[in-house]
This record gives sequence, C-alpha cells and structure tokens, in this order.
Amino acid sequence: MKKILLSLSFLMLSSSVFAMEGDLSLSLTSNYIFRGITQTDDKAAVQANYQISQAEDAGFYAGGFASNVAEGAEVDIFGGFKFAFGNQNKFVIDVGAIEYMYTVQKPTFSHDTYVGLQYGMSYIKYNFGEEEARYLDIGTGFVIFGDAELLFHFGEVFSTAQDGNDFSISLQKKFARILLGVTATYEDKTPAKKSNTFAYITVDF
Repeated sequence: MKKILLSLSFLMLSSSVFAMEGDLSLSLTSNYIFRGITQTDDKAAVQANYQISQAEDAGFYAGGFASNVAEGAEVDIFGGFKFAFGNQNKFVIDVGAIEYMYTVQKPTFSHDTYVGLQYGMSYIKYNFGEEEARYLDIGTGFVIFGDAELLFHFGEVFSTAQDGNDFSISLQKKFARILLGVTATYEDKTPAKKSNTFAYITVDF
C-alpha cells in the first residue's frame, strides 16, 4: 500500500511539474541594450524568446533566448522557480539561473544566478555573476492612458573591473499580440557615459 501511495504521489508531482504551457515571442529592436551597454554596436537586433511555465507567478519555469550581437550571436538558457505568498499572493519570490553562450570564433560561456522579489509592477533582483560581478536590478512601473505602461529601471554593477550604474525609462503599449515600445537609457560604467534611445516591436505567438 505504501508503494502504491508513493507511486501516486510521484505521478502527481511529475504531472504538476511537466504540465507547463509554452510562450514564444519574436522581437525586432533598433538596438540591443543589456544593463545599459549596447551589445550590437548600436545596430538593430532580431530576437526570439521561448518560455514554458507552470503558472505566471508560481511554480517552475524554463526557456531560452537568442539574439544577434556585434560579433555572432548570443544564446541563453534559463530556468527557475517562483513562489507567491502574502495577501492574495501579491508577493512573488523568484529564484533561478541563466547560462549565456556567445558564438564568436570560439564559443564562450558564462552563467548567472539570481534571487528576486516582485510586487505588482515593482521588483528588486540581485544577480550573482561570475568574476566577482554582482548586479542589483530595481524597477517599477505604472499604467497610464488606460492601458499603456511606463516603466523605470535602475541597475548597479559591483565588480573589481567595472563598477557603475545604468538607468532606463520605457513606454510601451500592447495591441492584441503585438507590443510596441520605446526606451531611453543612460550608463556611467564606461568612460563615455553613454545615453541611448531605441524602439522595439514584439509579437507573441
């Protein structure tokens, strides 16, 4: 009897873990900015993102991201777990990891782990990067003009090689399966202390 109950419990857990829904999106952006710094030498990028998850704000999730960069392409694999709690489960804890691969002459790899806390459109996330790099990511947002979103971001990198901050403000609006947006960024990590503005369109499938 114990073996039967154990088998049933395992099957229920397995069905819960693997009962995931997938979401695919394709994007075209006039510039690929990551943590305030262009990855495409200020040129356009075509990107794809696929994610499977148990639920929007709870359970396991995993996926991949791909984009062209200045030299070759970037391919990321990520996965994690979200746990909702508090009044009406409005607070969400997010723990996960990302593996980055860059297809230059010789493929290079790096990885990152993170932990975050989200409440509505506001969040704080801490990334534990390689080579002593640590990145604090803070953001919030507001719905304006009915259904458009105004998003704010602040990031700070902690590294022996490169310290600094980056800021961004985005305005985006969704039309059925199409998301249109524009983002202005500024960073003081590099000597140039560069600002940038780019537009993007994302289609969900």
